[in-house]
Amino acid sequence: MNTKNKHTTHTIIAGTLLAGLLAGSHASAQVSYDTISSNYTEDFSSGLPAGAATPTWTDNSIFTGWYAYETANSAAPSNYRITSTGDSSAAQLYQYRSSASSVDGALGTRPSGTTGDMMLALRLTNNTGSTLTGFTLGYTGEQWFESVTEQNNQYVVSYQIGTIADISSGSWTEIEALEFNTPKETGADDTLIGSDAENQVVLSAETVSSIVWEDGEDLWIRWFDSNSSGFDQGIAIDDVSFSAIPEPSHYATLLGLGALVLTACKRRK
Repeated sequence: MNTKNKHTTHTIIAGTLLAGLLAGSHASAQVSYDTISSNYTEDFSSGLPAGAATPTWTDNSIFTGWYAYETANSAAPSNYRITSTGDSSAAQLYQYRSSASSVDGALGTRPSGTTGDMMLALRLTNNTGSTLTGFTLGYTGEQWFESVTEQNNQYVVSYQIGTIADISSGSWTEIEALEFNTPKETGADDTLIGSDAENQVVLSAETVSSIVWEDGEDLWIRWFDSNSSGFDQGIAIDDVSFSAIPEPSHYATLLGLGALVLTACKRRK
């Protein structure tokens, strides 16, 4: 083997070791966040049938790690509506899409007096083997129904770390930069296509720092849709993207170990 190939092999060995150190233990979880700085995404486009449907909703099943809640019933919705319209008496939780043949879905809510406030939440478990001290989150907010009541409806986004009884309980920290407000509020009583640019807002990735998300703990991220007076707008979330980082000392340790490996490899030449 020539010197160049030996150097390449040593570099690969060092990189493999670092990758192994970055990957934590794998434990049974909701969304198991296993690798530091890896990117989790969800576009809510799975499970779309060829036509409208009203199947049973089950937390952490329809979409792994995702939960829904209605305050009037103190429980998750019993079902959800897969449809291109946000006006249905069958459910107020929706998997919206533009047509029966569309494969581009979005998960949304349209509260009413029978539901009270509605919430969506993502549950992630830290299985990296390290304490994580920050995360970035971005998503697209979409409007799929414009109500006859001229008013703003919004998603208030917040997070919480630890064990909770349900997604309405505990102490939540708001991420103000990720608040979504409805683009249209003219009182037109009209079905919209939320995947069209004019009916959506892209909330670019926002960084949350100075948290303590320990290995084995849950991080919850919640989208809160308040039940307004009159008829609510139909809104949804799509293209969720999440990534987390460790405490600085962890990276320093990894860099130090990587330097030791490279030094050892060079001495073996």
